[in-house]
Parts: sequence; C-alpha cells; structure tokens
Amino acid sequence: FEDRFVPWWIEQGYVAAPVNFRLASRPGESPTVKPRDQVQDLASALAWLVENSTTYGISTDRIILLGYSSGAHLVALLGTDERFIQDVGIAERQIQAVLSLDVHAYDVPFALDLMEGSVVEQNIPIIRHLFGNTEAEQLEGSPINYLDGWAAPAFVVSVDADPEVVGSHGYIVSQAARRYVDALIAAGHHGRTIHDVTETHSSLVGGFGEEDDSTTENILNFLAELP
Repeated sequence: FEDRFVPWWIEQGYVAAPVNFRLASRPGESPTVKPRDQVQDLASALAWLVENSTTYGISTDRIILLGYSSGAHLVALLGTDERFIQDVGIAERQIQAVLSLDVHAYDVPFALDLMEGSVVEQNIPIIRHLFGNTEAEQLEGSPINYLDGWAAPAFVVSVDADPEVVGSHGYIVSQAARRYVDALIAAGHHGRTIHDVTETHSSLVGGFGEEDDSTTENILNFLAELP
C-alpha cells in the first residue's frame, strides 16, 4: 500500500504520511479496540503532523485523508464527525477532502442488511462485535449518521464485478457507496462516487499510480474540481 501511494502523492507535490493506529480487537480480546478508538488514533496522528508542519513542510489548510478497506471507513468517520478533529484542535476548514477506497460500512445497519445471504455473510459477527448489536450502536460508528453539520468533500470508490448481482461483493460496496454519497449530496455536502468493474479489492491498490489507472485519474480529477 505505502509503496504504491506514497511515491505518487510526493510526485504530485504533497507530503505523504502513512500513520499507524491500533488494530480492532477480536471477540474476547482485551483491551477492547473499536472503530471509534481507531479514529481517535488517526486524529491524534493528524494533530501531531499539524503541530510539526513547519519541520515537514506541510500545508495545514490542504489536508487530504485517504483510506483503503477498513481505513476507508475510518477516514470517512474522521471526515464527518467533527468532534474527532475538534478534540485535537484541528478546524474543519483544514480538511480539504476525504478519499475512501472500497468499503461498505458507511451506514452499518444498511451494510448488515446487504450482507445477509451474501458472499461475505460470514463477516456479520465481526461487524456486530465492532459496531454493536443495536441500530443505535451501529449508527455511532456510521459516517452517514453525521451529515447534519460539517462534512469534508468525499470521493468514494467501489470495485469488483457484478455490481447488479445481489449478494456479490461488487453489489454490496456499490450500493453502500451510492447510498452514502446520495446522503452527502442531499445534506448539502460535496460527494462523488465511481464503481470500477475492472478492479478487485486487491488490484485497486496494486495498480494505483500506474499510467491509465482509472482510480488514480479519477482522484486527480476530483481534487482538481475542489475550490
């Protein structure tokens, strides 16, 4: 992931900073680490980068958050629930965009419905462990639940074949992405989504930055559209 993404962003004139966060805990593990804990880690890392911006030549008013797979959900939550960045002293205006690559947890209750009887049905118990069993608990970790106030401009990518086939991975991620972006737009925010049937979850990052890579081109176009 870093081998593909970091050099490309540097070539575009950005400072690229891959950050660590605690891994989510499995059932029965202690201490318990849930997605909101992970987002707090990301916010802390972001605050450290801003505090050290002079040392690293960082423009603190043009921050882009990028996440892949589970990280795509984490940056989406960081880019919608403003409490995370407010708690570490970062202003909403400093987040220029959020780029989320291939995940379906933008609206966790909706995602769980999509997963029933699907190719990823076996993952339902871990989703319930991480987000809770009730709808109220699940919405606490759902970016779609925080669109009434601030939300950073969001570009959402989903991939895989058969996006029209109910129960396929392509169907689940495309439906989740579209629902989330439609909600962003309906709430007056800036959002865009693409679905690429030629990519898989793995190849999406494996080919990033290559010539004619559609995800790379679409990210460039999205960033060029921003004010």
